[in-house]
Amino acid sequence: MVLQWFVLLLLMLAALWDKRRGRIPNYLIGLGYVLAMGIGIQDGTAPIGLLLWRGIWPVIVLWPAYKRKGLGAGDIKLSSLLSITMSGWSMLEIIFLSLFIGGIAALGQVLLGRDEKSQLGNERDEYLGTRIRLGPYIFVAYCVEKLIFIGGETWITSAF
Repeated sequence: MVLQWFVLLLLMLAALWDKRRGRIPNYLIGLGYVLAMGIGIQDGTAPIGLLLWRGIWPVIVLWPAYKRKGLGAGDIKLSSLLSITMSGWSMLEIIFLSLFIGGIAALGQVLLGRDEKSQLGNERDEYLGTRIRLGPYIFVAYCVEKLIFIGGETWITSAF
């Protein structure tokens, strides 16, 4: 239970940082890895190999989107950190939900002609005219997933 509150706080900080600065600091992600893995190992509910696999698979799955400049490195690191704290299916739901919410936000920005560049000082995307920071939408998706599955899952279950 303590880990879920910590993850929520860490995710909120990362989302705010991502929205304001356009990047998520590595020390925030590193701290999350150390604490999540430490609690998972101490709790004894998951072996170290399973925790490592949970941290690696989102990187493998999301890497092609990063290489095509569809996601930022911080989005992948944040997804990897969250994946350590939950089952693979829950993480897939969060990834798809955050991409869906981010896509709706991107469409809204295009339709409204809003340009984030003036607010964030980031590069423009040659197709949409703006880059969407996924961190805040990962936070929203995490909260929605936790509200839907209250009491339905512990923080560490089987990988798949």
